[in-house]
Amino acid sequence: MKLMPNTLLSALSVSAILFIAGIKTGQSGDFMDKYTQRETTASSSRSEGTREKLAEALQRLMQRKALSGITIGELTGTASLSRKSFYYHFADKEQLVRWMLARDLEKILSSSVSSAWEALEILCHHFGARRESYRNLMDGPGAKEMSRLLCPFFGRLLEKEGAACAGDDFARFFASSVMMVITWWLQDCSEEDAAAFLLDLRHHAIRLSEYCLLTLR
Repeated sequence: MKLMPNTLLSALSVSAILFIAGIKTGQSGDFMDKYTQRETTASSSRSEGTREKLAEALQRLMQRKALSGITIGELTGTASLSRKSFYYHFADKEQLVRWMLARDLEKILSSSVSSAWEALEILCHHFGARRESYRNLMDGPGAKEMSRLLCPFFGRLLEKEGAACAGDDFARFFASSVMMVITWWLQDCSEEDAAAFLLDLRHHAIRLSEYCLLTLR
């Protein structure tokens, strides 16, 4: 692993503390609630299929270019859909990105996730398997939007255990820290797969937690 910038090491210290603490949770992320609640059952299935086609098309295009370089015409052409269909479901590309990320998080961060570190492992393996598309997405609004979606998930995780550090501000900081580290890995460590990255990350986390315990008593 390349040497991490100091800002990443500072952010990772929070991850280290939570890793050692082994915080537990049994709650789902509920990432898709705001999308699923606004449609009737009759139209939901058709709309969901259209959204899925657009999301799949976006991921294929992002394997070659950043979001800013993708046009609505390219997107609808790849999905074999009309522009009218796109604008019926989404106002712009950024809204599609938000829906796609919420969908992905809902799938991978289920109620079976038992700790913050396990959630980080799941995210890394998910992103690593789709490295090119997520690398391009993180150049745009992806990292910020992912942090925003992860914030309530980690917030509930902290609250459930009654952690002293629980709260909206800390949840936002932790979610941002997670995405900062993952984005750095996707963009700067292309030769390192998820398993190797997580092994090194665990090593750094343990060292940082030991440092925090020694210096912050």
